[in-house]
Amino acid sequence: MNGTVDVTINRRILDYVHALLDRADRYLWPQTDEIDDNSHCFFIFKPYPGDLSIKQKIDWAELQATALSPFASGDSYYYLSGTGLHLWVSQNKLKGVPETALQAALDDGEYLLTGKHHLYHQVWENRIMKECVIHPDSTDIELPKRDIDTGTAWAVRGQLRERLKSGKCWITISSCLFFVALLWTLVGAVTVFMQNNFALSQINKLDPLVSDLLLQQTELSNYNNTINLINSWQAENGYLPESVGIIADRINAFGKWQLKEIVWQEKQLTLQIDSGSIDIAALITDLESLSSVRSVGIKPYGNTGDFLLEAFFGE
Repeated sequence: MNGTVDVTINRRILDYVHALLDRADRYLWPQTDEIDDNSHCFFIFKPYPGDLSIKQKIDWAELQATALSPFASGDSYYYLSGTGLHLWVSQNKLKGVPETALQAALDDGEYLLTGKHHLYHQVWENRIMKECVIHPDSTDIELPKRDIDTGTAWAVRGQLRERLKSGKCWITISSCLFFVALLWTLVGAVTVFMQNNFALSQINKLDPLVSDLLLQQTELSNYNNTINLINSWQAENGYLPESVGIIADRINAFGKWQLKEIVWQEKQLTLQIDSGSIDIAALITDLESLSSVRSVGIKPYGNTGDFLLEAFFGE
């Protein structure tokens, strides 16, 4: 059942493709084939003898058209399908394409078709005519008669199909596609290049404006920071007046001392002091207990008997 469905679908797809090719062929080459509905033609179907190339099939068909014709001075018309040679031979000169070559393809089975001057008994398989015999009108074949339909030809050598079978055609098509792709790439590259130049031009125009704005914002931020610092320095740890006051207040509690030099750098206070009789160890312990002092140290200052007291107020 599935095989039958697949065959039906494939057949419909092929019919649709062939219809498109025929339509394109009629559009590109609008001349119409003249119908020969009067000549008495003998129809012959012959499968291909093997796997032949397109040129070999054409040469083989030309030989068969001569060899299979019983008439020395007759005429013939042939069509190459996917399965073999379809040959019409006539004793007289054909006045166009045989009527049964221009008819529409039929489904599998036997048919009795009424042409303009002849009655045809045909056998079709896979939408290809395998047998065609002309009978007198008084034939007793028990098949319903139907008029022949020449609206869509099944066995006409369309120029488009012939060209699609040619290697030169595919070389031409490939070359055209290559040049179209190359042109598309070049146009895209030029477009990207132009857009990049335009963007750089806009950036160059905006860069001075943005730089001035950023500079103004930086100056404003520094100014605000300075104002805030001026307003709040007395309430914050780590500034020289407050730092000296905190250390001096603690040293005073231990006795008399003398300040000889002050150094203040990056929130580190360094004092050169004459400690007198102050207990240095107790002083250091006391200073380390201050929450505002992060670290404290003391060391002798040369051979002078003075000490360097270092206290860091940073975070």
